[in-house]
Amino acid sequence: MFDHLRAQLASRLAQALAALQDAETTAERAALAADEAATTVGAAAASLQNAEAVVAPAQAVVSAAQQAQAGARQTVAAAQDAIREWLDSEPETDIGTKPNPTHGRWARLGPPLKKRLAEAQAQVSAADADLANAENALGQATARAANARQQLLAAQAGQASALAQLGTVRATVVDRHQQAQAVSRLTVELDAEQAGILADPLDRGALQELADRQTAAALAARQARRSHRQELATVAAERAATLAQQDEIVNRLAPLCAEIRGQIRSVPYPELAIIADGLEQVVAESAVQRVRDVPDRTDDLTAAGAALATLAEHGARVLSAAQATLQQAREKLDSANSDLAALRTEWR
Repeated sequence: MFDHLRAQLASRLAQALAALQDAETTAERAALAADEAATTVGAAAASLQNAEAVVAPAQAVVSAAQQAQAGARQTVAAAQDAIREWLDSEPETDIGTKPNPTHGRWARLGPPLKKRLAEAQAQVSAADADLANAENALGQATARAANARQQLLAAQAGQASALAQLGTVRATVVDRHQQAQAVSRLTVELDAEQAGILADPLDRGALQELADRQTAAALAARQARRSHRQELATVAAERAATLAQQDEIVNRLAPLCAEIRGQIRSVPYPELAIIADGLEQVVAESAVQRVRDVPDRTDDLTAAGAALATLAEHGARVLSAAQATLQQAREKLDSANSDLAALRTEWR
């Protein structure tokens, strides 16, 4: 009997050592993957830094173009005021039956004033074009920065995944090592038990103690199996509830994604496309899992949560840009209203 048990332990020890070697090899590969992920994060961070370095000068160009536009509009307003004053100062055409020489001098002042107004209006048109070009360049720079930020977030997520996998593999190495040690201890204990049973003269007290230990070990193993089954049932119930909550959230994401898709063509925010793509990916990944039974589902809830958090950051930036655009539109509306009021006064 002891030879049979010893052979089984030897087989288990060989399997444990092989599993340990495989785990160590996997750990080496995971460490390399983590190093590569760190390099990727560094490169993505540098790319983002370069992209963001372009945004600030582009914003400065936009600000300068806005100031130039405001200055050109003020020049137009001043030219319009000068023409209104000139018109208001028109003298009488004749004095009695003779032409008024003052009227001729007054009339000669008109062409230069009108030329100045035309030049100012041309400056406004040029300033509008410069501002449009600057805003387009800023939009492109912002989109590149957003893309670089997305790449950095993806690289960081990849690094986090690689580090998590490395930690898991290292824990597996420790577990495999402990299993091998446990089998080795069992072999030593088996040798001790064999020596006690085969001792001459027979030690009844030692045999009774050995039997008690075996009985206690069997009862403990039985209780451990029962506790493990209960733990598995609890974990399964908790996971089912968590998956149900996630499914409810995903059900609300699909119409939100469709609404965003409907707005992409009418608003100049490139990050909306990133948000829509990300939401569609989350919905699609959930759809793949939801056709399976709960025990068979392999939803990566951590990855889904991280993806939604990233999309929320994109949404916050879109909201900030929309608020800035709204403010600019209000300022342009106020300026247009002022110009309209001036024109109405001029033609009265």
